Amino acid sequence: GAFVTAGGVLAVASVVPHLEGRLAAWRDGGFRLPWPRLPVVLERTRATDLRALGATLEYLDRRLGPKEPLFAFPALGLIPYALGRPTPTPHDYYFPGRPDHGDEAEIVARLAAAPPRYIVTLNRRLGFFSESPAYYFLLRGHVRDRYRLAARFGRYDVLVRRDLPAEPVVAPPIVPPPLPSGLVARLADPDREQRRVAIFEVLDRLDAGVPLETIAPGRREQLLVMRNLAEIGDGRGVWPAWQTFRTGSWRVANEAGGALNFIALNYRLGRYLWSPDAAARTAEPPPRMGEVDGDYLRTVLLQRSLRMKLGVFAAWVLTARRDAAAATGFQRLLEEVDHPYFRLAGAEGLQALGDPGATGELVALLALREHATQNLIPSHLLDTQAAERPAVARALEAGLQSEEPLEREVCAWIAGAGRFAELEPALRAARDDRVAEVRAAAAWAVERLQQGGTG
Repeated sequence: GAFVTAGGVLAVASVVPHLEGRLAAWRDGGFRLPWPRLPVVLERTRATDLRALGATLEYLDRRLGPKEPLFAFPALGLIPYALGRPTPTPHDYYFPGRPDHGDEAEIVARLAAAPPRYIVTLNRRLGFFSESPAYYFLLRGHVRDRYRLAARFGRYDVLVRRDLPAEPVVAPPIVPPPLPSGLVARLADPDREQRRVAIFEVLDRLDAGVPLETIAPGRREQLLVMRNLAEIGDGRGVWPAWQTFRTGSWRVANEAGGALNFIALNYRLGRYLWSPDAAARTAEPPPRMGEVDGDYLRTVLLQRSLRMKLGVFAAWVLTARRDAAAATGFQRLLEEVDHPYFRLAGAEGLQALGDPGATGELVALLALREHATQNLIPSHLLDTQAAERPAVARALEAGLQSEEPLEREVCAWIAGAGRFAELEPALRAARDDRVAEVRAAAAWAVERLQQGGTG
C-alpha cells in the first residue's frame, strides 16, 4: 500500500507542471504555431523561442519553392520537416563524429554540386551540439565562403548564397514579455529566454556599479546568478564569477568556478559559429580578464584538486596571456592521461609559448577517439597564423606516418582543408594506406590540393 501510494504521489507530481502549463496557456490565450506539422502551443510569457521558430518558418516558406531543398545545421531537421521541404543530403543530425568526416566530405560535394539557396543554423544555444561547428570544419569552411547572413529570428539564423542579390538583413526583435515576478524568480524561470533577459539585467546592473550582494543577497540568489552566467557564457560574467569564486561560500564558489569554465568554453567554441557576427562575439577577450590573479591560476594548473574545479578557465586565460611562468603547469596538464581536454589545453598552452614540440603533441592527440581532441584540435590547427604553418605542416606530415589510423586519417582531412600543398607527396602515398578511411581522406585532400587556392 505504501509503495502504491508513493507511486501515485509521484505520478501526480509529474502531471502538475504539465497541467500548470496548459492552464497558463488557456488563461492568456497561448501562442500556437500556425503549421499543421507542429501542433505546439505555449503560454505567451514562455513562447519567445517558439515565436522565433515560427518567424523563421514564415520567412523561409515565403521564399522557398514548393520542392526546393533547405539545408539545416546542426540539428534543425524540424524546420524543413515543418515546411514540407526536402533536405539536400540524407543527414539532418550533426553530432560530432556522426556523421564522420568521410560523410561530411560527401555532404560538401552535394552542396557544391547543387547549392541550396538557403541554410538555417543557430547563433547561440546549441546545447548538446555546441561542438558541432568546430568538429565539422569542412562544412564550416564551405558555408562561410559561399553564404552570408540574410535573417535572424532569436537564435535562428538564415543564410543565403553570396552570389544572389544582396538585401538588408531581416532581424526583428523577438523578446519575452515581462514577468510580474521579481528578478530572482525570473532567474529561476523554466523558460531560457526569460532567464536570458534576467541575467543580462544583472550584468547591466553590475556594469553600473551595483554590488552583486545587493542584487543577490542570499546563497540561493547567488547560485542562480552563477548558473545563469554559465548558461549564457557572456564574457562580462568573468569578473563577478571570479570574485565570487575567491570569496563566496563553498557551495556558491563551486558554482562560480563552473560559470568561469563554461564562459571559457563558450569563447573557445563561439568562434566556430557559422554566422560571422555571432562568431565575432568571442573574438576579443572579456572585460577585466586581465585583472584575474595570474599567480592563483598558475597554482590551479599545478594542484589537481584545483584543476578539477577551475582548470579549463585557468588554462584558457594563461594561454591567452602567453604566460611563460605557466609552462610547468601546462606540462602538468599534458600529463593528465585520464582527461583528454586537459592534455589538449596543456599542448595548446605550450604551443602559445613557442615550445617546438607542442604542435607535434597536439597532432599526436588526434590518435585519441575522444570528443575533446577530435572536436577541437583540427579547427585549432587550421586557425594557426601564417608564421606557424610550417610547424603545423611538419607535425601533420609526421602524423600521416603515425601507427594510429585515426591520427593518419584526421591529419589528411586537415591537410586538405588547410591546403597544405607541401604535404601532397605524403598524401599521395597515403592513398595506398591499408585502412580505407585513411585512403578516402588522402584522396579527398589530394583532389582539393589539385583544385588550387590557399588557406
